[in-house]
This record gives sequence, C-alpha cells and structure tokens, in this order.
Amino acid sequence: VDPGTARGRPVIMRMANFYEVEPSNHSPAGGRVTHSTTLVDVIDLMRQAGHQVLPPSPLPQGYILPPSGLQGLPAPSSIFVDPADTLISRQTVTAVLQHE
Repeated sequence: VDPGTARGRPVIMRMANFYEVEPSNHSPAGGRVTHSTTLVDVIDLMRQAGHQVLPPSPLPQGYILPPSGLQGLPAPSSIFVDPADTLISRQTVTAVLQHE
C-alpha cells in the first residue's frame, strides 16, 4: 500500500489485547494466560494514510480517547457493578501485590 498522505508523518496505531485465562494452582493469582490475541485497527491506519476503504462514518473520525479518571463506565456507576465481583477483584489485586 502506498503510504500516500501519511508519508513522513507519524500515525496512531490503535490496538486491543484480549486474554484467555484458565484457573491454575501454580499461579499466586489463581489463573494463567493460555491465549492472547491482539487486534490492530488497520482500517483507521489506512484512513490516516489517505485511503478511505469504508464509506465515511457520520460520527467523528480520528483519535478519540477512552474515558479516564473514573469518568466512564462501569465505575463509578454502581448499577453496572456487582459487589461480589468487586470483592473478588480486590482479593486478586491484593494477592498479586503481596506476591514477590
């Protein structure tokens, strides 16, 4: 693919990582990663290079930051949080931090 308008300019490569975790007695956290997948937003990368491969979106295009500082979901909205999950998460993080 010809780099087109992106030649000599930095581009932003958006990606997402997904992990499959299975229970394990050999892990202090109680589980181990058995599979990892990374998805790269190639469509946006091509858009930044000047190639519109999909019809234009009616929504804003480009780099949009996700919520941060507890400004997004599910926290701090308790409607989306199961208190039992909060307890399990706290115990898991505590176990990881206390492990050497």
